[in-house]
Amino acid sequence: MKTLKRKGLPLVTALMLVLSMFALLPAGTFRVSALEGSGTKNDPYIIMTYADLYRFIGSSTRNLNSLAGEEYFKLGNDVYSEDSKDDYFFNLTADSPRTVYIDLAGHILSRITSSSDAKLFNVGENCTLVINDSKGGGEVHTTKNKTGQFNMFIVTNGGTLRINGGGFIDYSPFMHYKDYLYFCQIISTVDSKTASSSCTVEINDGYFESLIWLIRHNFGSLTINGGVFVQRSDIDGMSGRFDGIIMYSENYYIKNCMLSANASETEISGSKLKSHMPSDAKIISDGKTVSLKDKTDIIKGGKITVYTPEGIKGMKWNGNTLSWNKYVNASKYGLQVEKRGFNETEFKILEPVLYTSDTSYDLTSFFKNNGVGDYRVLMGAETNDGTLLSKVTYSQTVTYDPRQGISSVAVSVNAPRDGDLPSEPRTSTGGVTIQSSIWYKGASINGEKMSATEKFVEGQKYTLYVLFDTDSDHKFASGLTGTVNGNTATTAGFAGSVFMIYTFTALPDNTLPQVNITVKEPRAGAVISDNCGVLSVTPSDMGVNVYNNSSAKNKVSWTDPPYMIQVGVTKFTAGKAYTLNFKLAQSYSLSEGAPKYELSEKTVVKVNGKTAEYTGRNGIYYTYKLKFTVPEGLKGDVDGNGVINMKDLTTLQRYVNGWDVTINEANADLDDSGSINMKDVAALQKMINSL
Repeated sequence: MKTLKRKGLPLVTALMLVLSMFALLPAGTFRVSALEGSGTKNDPYIIMTYADLYRFIGSSTRNLNSLAGEEYFKLGNDVYSEDSKDDYFFNLTADSPRTVYIDLAGHILSRITSSSDAKLFNVGENCTLVINDSKGGGEVHTTKNKTGQFNMFIVTNGGTLRINGGGFIDYSPFMHYKDYLYFCQIISTVDSKTASSSCTVEINDGYFESLIWLIRHNFGSLTINGGVFVQRSDIDGMSGRFDGIIMYSENYYIKNCMLSANASETEISGSKLKSHMPSDAKIISDGKTVSLKDKTDIIKGGKITVYTPEGIKGMKWNGNTLSWNKYVNASKYGLQVEKRGFNETEFKILEPVLYTSDTSYDLTSFFKNNGVGDYRVLMGAETNDGTLLSKVTYSQTVTYDPRQGISSVAVSVNAPRDGDLPSEPRTSTGGVTIQSSIWYKGASINGEKMSATEKFVEGQKYTLYVLFDTDSDHKFASGLTGTVNGNTATTAGFAGSVFMIYTFTALPDNTLPQVNITVKEPRAGAVISDNCGVLSVTPSDMGVNVYNNSSAKNKVSWTDPPYMIQVGVTKFTAGKAYTLNFKLAQSYSLSEGAPKYELSEKTVVKVNGKTAEYTGRNGIYYTYKLKFTVPEGLKGDVDGNGVINMKDLTTLQRYVNGWDVTINEANADLDDSGSINMKDVAALQKMINSL
């Protein structure tokens, strides 16, 4: 409940004296244009003077009978009237249902009168008046300086008054006239006996203060869901007795309010009050819970609070479903959902209101439509007799976040080595992407940034900074940990993102200088799939192995894009280019220990003496390619039949020995010396032995 500001009577009176001078000027002297606003919820009329509001809901200036629906007003500054005019009050009656909303918006609406008027607001047939205070600190003041009854609000047959906030203070003095006590009060319910319907007053919050009575409840329905009620003095010498709320009608309901008198004690008839409260309500007097046992109980205390722990009990979340115990006589429930985003401090009301006759509601689809964030629900229950309890209870706050939590992030990167350039880090953690990375010189991110062309220096420290993000299905869990190359890194987060820091000491350059690979040379007419084996890899003590595209060890892959190579069928064609593809990886056993030199992208790789092209890295693999063009001739095919076998060796030997035989000289000159001799015979013998 709010504690509201009070502005003293002397200041108000002084202001009234000044403003009353302007009231004597001709109408429209200072205000010639229409009111700002259109009277809707999102664009209310802005009230700057008492006359502004009187134009719309004055006792005789506007006929509401022709109006229906809703009309919204908002105070644009403090609004005063000090007058002696009769019928200068606000009158709400209509033939059709009509609702008027007035937002105090932190300002004062005040009338000081010496007229015969008995009220400031009259709320009658078919009309509802709703008082709000959107900014807090707004108040309504009344003062009557003439004998006679006066009410801030009179609610008659068919009228409804709903107060959701603000301060309501009457400053009228205590007066006797002959044998009569003339009193002033905040709210009075009066039966005009001219209509069949009753009236309704609902107080959800606010501060109410008067010298004598606050509420005089004669008939209709009164519900107090909250508020502070202060009586400044005693009545008829009954010192310490709180009679600020007079109940002539038994149709009232009280919870969640504070009652206090200006005297040393406030007394309330406990038995009468108990019959008009929820069964689970507590009465606390000066901080101590009071037990009501029988009709003779009288509650005494300087401050008495009536408090209801819960209107709707048993509210709990099960995932995204809110459930509760059935409220007495409830026919349906309304859920007003509010949301607070991750970077917001206040909850915001969401539309629409959700209705159900069940005692649970699955909010999953509603949450999905409104996104990740903290939610809470304001519950309302409509009873079987049509009464709407608009503020029954707030549920506990629940966080909707279906994203899968990521508890650890692993990063791999080429460790800094002397002469190397900075490399980009990589992560294989699902749902995580690297947003950016920076290398810094030194042991922290306070050092100088490295450029892409600067090289590491052996023994120097370098710090890697990596900033991460997640996809829409994931989030970083609290207590997130991270590693770089398997080593624990410093991990922290801000604004929904996470960054990682790790410091290296640059290692000496231990790059393996060169790897030599031998494979069968492609020959015209040879089956391609028979030419995929690796004959040798040197150096043999560095743990380097060759793999084909399918990661088969000691194999290479031949491609002939865009054509498919059929295993066991497709042959090499003379004069045509083919691409050799392979991968290298370095491995060793723990017992052997790491090799002296390390395979890297700087390693020179040759196949049959030709330098292969480095195409990148994929995990542990370094990938390469090399193009081969199958020669037009086939070295060793002495007789030119496309096949190399012992017949070619016999023919070549006979030719060298001087026999009269026909040979293909280009194919027979195996050492490309320009002459055919026993060296070529020996070379062919060696070739045939290797087939």
